[in-house]
Amino acid sequence: MAYFPMFVQLKNKKCLVIGGGRIALRKIEVLKDFEADVTVIAPEMIPQIRQIDKIRRIFRTFMEEDFKEAELVVAATNDSKVNSEISKICMQKKIPVNAVDQKEDCSFIFPSYVKEGEVVAAFSSGGQSPMITQYLKEKIKPNLTEELGQIAQILGSLRAFAKSCIATEQQRKEFYKELLQIGLKDIDLLEEQKIRVKSRNSKMERTRRLRTSNYMRDMVRENHVRIDELIYPIFVTEGEDIKHPVESMPGIYQYSLDRLPEEINRIKEAGIKAILIFGIPDHKDEVGSGAYAEDGIVPKAIRQIKKEYEELIIIADVCLCEYTSHGHCGLVKDGVILNDETLPLLAKASISYAKAGADIIAPSDMMDLRVKAIREALDEAGFVYTPIMSYSAKFASGYYGPFRDAAHSAPGFGDRKTYQMDPANGQEAMREIGEDIEEGADLIIAKPALAYMDIMKEASMKYNIPIVAYNVSGEYAMVKAAAANGWIDEKKIVMENMVGLKRAGAKMIITYHALDVAKWLKEEER
Repeated sequence: MAYFPMFVQLKNKKCLVIGGGRIALRKIEVLKDFEADVTVIAPEMIPQIRQIDKIRRIFRTFMEEDFKEAELVVAATNDSKVNSEISKICMQKKIPVNAVDQKEDCSFIFPSYVKEGEVVAAFSSGGQSPMITQYLKEKIKPNLTEELGQIAQILGSLRAFAKSCIATEQQRKEFYKELLQIGLKDIDLLEEQKIRVKSRNSKMERTRRLRTSNYMRDMVRENHVRIDELIYPIFVTEGEDIKHPVESMPGIYQYSLDRLPEEINRIKEAGIKAILIFGIPDHKDEVGSGAYAEDGIVPKAIRQIKKEYEELIIIADVCLCEYTSHGHCGLVKDGVILNDETLPLLAKASISYAKAGADIIAPSDMMDLRVKAIREALDEAGFVYTPIMSYSAKFASGYYGPFRDAAHSAPGFGDRKTYQMDPANGQEAMREIGEDIEEGADLIIAKPALAYMDIMKEASMKYNIPIVAYNVSGEYAMVKAAAANGWIDEKKIVMENMVGLKRAGAKMIITYHALDVAKWLKEEER
């Protein structure tokens, strides 16, 4: 039986390889060559697989739930019965599957191929004779040169021009044929020809035509900032008659509960629909008990706000740093921040906030497995529909200084580099995000925002989940300081930052500028 030759786009497709031996290695290398998103499952894996970058490795036998998101599966174990079982599951779920060396269990096969840039030639003998496909590969490979890949790229760059300026399909074929012959003789001449063609038809590239007026620019604008996408952080403190300015964050205040209505009214008038709430307790201890006390500052504030502005979405930040005497986000023993021992306290705090009326729980501690612990605790307590907005990509940043003044949360010793992420690591951020999603996160936060737009962009393209940008205190303070000195136009800079975050893939933006942005957007509507 001959196989129909169909070329499939695999970039970022979730491909599952089950098996950890040399055959699995060969299949992984092919999938990586086509930029697939590869997950490998096997109890044991050879060193070469362990060393491959940018793949996910799971050390165990496969389970049926592993196929939930798979778009392509390779069964590459050393047990034909297991491979057949994998194939059967995939056939039932209509997932393309290749069971190595078991043609009858395959819905597709891996052809022998040669590749140069975007040009790929593939060969198949229907599984009958690998020698034939190897022979054809060796015959073709010398002719598929790097130059041919470059020629294909140049011709591809001229397709839009050809479709718009050359009337018939036959004429376009003659145009491509002529350019191909030029490229085969001298690729530099082809590059020059491309430049001449585009220059001669520059009327096609007058992008300024769409910038001629305000109305024109508004009509073609790709990204917009909306009030209902803004989240405003607030700080509530114990005590009475307190409206204390945060000196390093002009316009931001700590409010006691009796004066909190002033801030809530400002938020309501601005049309802001969501807030992120931080508490400042009057008592701190080694275990951060104020974070999970049901009569703590945050639960009290949540209950009060819900009475004054019922529709407001309240996002409760979950962390211990504001409540611990040592200022770290988890329990501490002998100078070490304890991970697993902290998880029950984070879960307890989450339940306390949910009971008070919080709409979303936002763990910011960066302990491993905290989303799983919180999700399980919320579900068990009956808060199945309370979403988790996880600080998944939270970096050990220098931009947090003003916040620590506002929340009184600076660490008493050392730093937070053992649990917050290294600013140099983008792929690690993707792993953190992926793990939080698997554990039950409904939204993810990238923090800080402006220096980490690449993280948001990659996450928005890789994961089908809302991305939230946290435009942090240091970013806010720098703009405010520069504006106060007359060095910048505050409105222009802030709005440019906001639209930049939307362009980077942010669905929502947590920002201390929220009230100002809402005001400016309303002014533009008038």
